[in-house]
Amino acid sequence: MIRAGLARTPFTRATGTPATTQTVDRRMGTLRMPKRLALLAATLALGACSLVSLGYGRLPDLTVWWLQRQVSLDSTQTSQVKQDMQAVMAWHRRTDLPEMVDMLQHWQRLVDQPLIAEQACGEFDKVRTQWTRLMAQSAPGMVTLAKTLTPAQRDELNTTQARSQQTFRQTYLAADAGASSNRLFINWTPSSPTANRLSNLKDRYARLYGELNTQQVDALRRSIDRSSFNPGRTLAERERRHQDLMTTLDAVNQAAHPADAQRQVQAWVNRLSHSPTPGYAAYSQTLVREACEQFTHVHASATPDQRLHARRVLAGYEADLRQLMVKP
Repeated sequence: MIRAGLARTPFTRATGTPATTQTVDRRMGTLRMPKRLALLAATLALGACSLVSLGYGRLPDLTVWWLQRQVSLDSTQTSQVKQDMQAVMAWHRRTDLPEMVDMLQHWQRLVDQPLIAEQACGEFDKVRTQWTRLMAQSAPGMVTLAKTLTPAQRDELNTTQARSQQTFRQTYLAADAGASSNRLFINWTPSSPTANRLSNLKDRYARLYGELNTQQVDALRRSIDRSSFNPGRTLAERERRHQDLMTTLDAVNQAAHPADAQRQVQAWVNRLSHSPTPGYAAYSQTLVREACEQFTHVHASATPDQRLHARRVLAGYEADLRQLMVKP
């Protein structure tokens, strides 16, 4: 029986950096990739598994719900998005679910083995490859939606994205700093952004390994203190992606031929994964490396009971995906 319930939802990032560097929203309107690649491969894919377990068949509705938070769609647009998502899901069931099962089996074998950062990053690269394929498969639906957005809807999307940047600025930049500042709140008082990041990390690791002990939590706190996350640099990239999205929407709307519109969207997707901003790729890779190192440190400190918990979680997701593979 496919598992449901938030208690089974695994974490989607394993780093002290916010998931704003590059994440995993996969629909039109996102500015970030699984990812910003401060996400660890295993936790990324586990996040995908949780979404599958919680309602794979409801993904078209969930996509519409997510999009409606960005821009108000009319009934025709909503119907088309659901239809396009159903086609993407059919493709995903045939192609990527078997590969995800293989990865979960491999990860179960790794639970009792020592890991190094290169191995963790290698698993991340596998998930990134799946993400690239998914985006390519979703591109036609992105073009269809972009072509139907009215000027008023594009204005609404622009406002939504601007509001998101402002929220990020207020959350992660010092209150007395300018927009270009790189200073991050390092404040361990309750409810501070730093303390919330630690709390989120604890919860997400606990969903794989079970409850962390005091020494493991202290190690996570130190990893946050040492993080290379640069809020000013990340904000600048978010703002670049915001403008890139709006420019791409205009270009798609003006494209004379479907192939031209498709190329515009594909180029936009490529820029999400490979920022044209000088030095940003190296910065992003640093965050990935730190995430991999953090994960391997937690894994190395895992107790026998925690490793048993991890094996059971991974086996449960494997069973879920196998059922989805044969479900009509």
